[in-house]
Amino acid sequence: ILNFALFGIPLVGADICGFFVNTTEQLCTRWQQLGAFYPFSRNHNTYNTIAQDPTAFSNYSISSTRDALLTRYKLLPFLYTLFYYAHVNGSTVARPLLSVFPKDTETWWNGHQFMWGDSLLISPVLEENAVSVVAYFPKARWYDYRNGTEVFASE
Repeated sequence: ILNFALFGIPLVGADICGFFVNTTEQLCTRWQQLGAFYPFSRNHNTYNTIAQDPTAFSNYSISSTRDALLTRYKLLPFLYTLFYYAHVNGSTVARPLLSVFPKDTETWWNGHQFMWGDSLLISPVLEENAVSVVAYFPKARWYDYRNGTEVFASE
């Protein structure tokens, strides 16, 4: 997704929960949470695979997916603004940390986090059975989206 953005294709996304192979509830729930931040977000699969829409799973999965999508909907004005700038001046929507913090060598190989524009850092949980993530915060002023408190990066 980030490569396509750098190639000048900002409206891109993966098939959330996979396409050809059956998924698990845990994988699909985490993928829904991540996929809410894809520029193009859709859950899509082929025939002869299990249902993978959120209602096919537990109440936890339904609630978690709803929360992620509601966050996306709240951020739609920001997302649409990023698409406008991508159209007008060729900037990216989803971008790797290294494009925002090119002098920070810790961002050069960080493929687990990405940004919307220059200001929203997305740090998804990607490991099976994990319930948290150790995120890298480049030197900048950061705030928790949910509550507005400042997040202090360790030096």
